[in-house]
Order: sequence, then C-alpha cells, then structure tokens
Amino acid sequence: MLCQRRAKRLVLLQKQQRYGCVQIFESTELTGVMRIRVKLFAILKDSAGCGETSLDVRDGASARQVADVLAAQKPAIADFLPRVAYAVNLSYAKPDTILRDGDELALIPPVSGG
Repeated sequence: MLCQRRAKRLVLLQKQQRYGCVQIFESTELTGVMRIRVKLFAILKDSAGCGETSLDVRDGASARQVADVLAAQKPAIADFLPRVAYAVNLSYAKPDTILRDGDELALIPPVSGG
C-alpha cells in the first residue's frame, strides 16, 4: 500500500513539473490527502506566473498552511503572504480556517488605487 502511494505521489510530482501551475492529477485516492484549488490575484498572480493551481495537502490543513505549501513551490510569492486576505469558497475567511477536500482558496493581496 505504501509503495502504491509513493508511486502515485511520483506521478503527481512529474505532472506538476510538466504542466507548471496548471496541475493535472490522476487520483485523489491517497489517504490523508485533500485537493485544494488555489486562485491568485494581482501581484501574486504575476509573481507565481499563473492565476490558478491545485495542491494536494494533508487532511485538516488550514488556509495559511496551504498558502505556505504554495510558497514553498513558488518562492516569489512568499514575501506577500503575511499581508494577503484569504477567501474560502467565495467568502472571506481567517487564515486558520480548516479546509476540506475540493475547497477553493483565494489569496488576495492588499490593493490600492485612485
């Protein structure tokens, strides 16, 4: 069972490298793992090089933990994370909000304008 999970994880990592931000996944059968869709806006989108991605993270991860996982993959966004607003499934949320499989997490940087 463990070897199967590692093999599936390897396939996921290979597909992440091949497709960049738009990640294609074959299976969510990994136990203890959930898939979160992450949307990026403004400077985060520009810095990451994409506006949307999907991440497989451990069950029970918070919005902030998912953002940290993304920052590990896209270091250019790390400096902006302390100031972002979080939205889960189209509603503003606190960083410690626990996510569920299939949730959409939006990371919204502060904006200014005139």
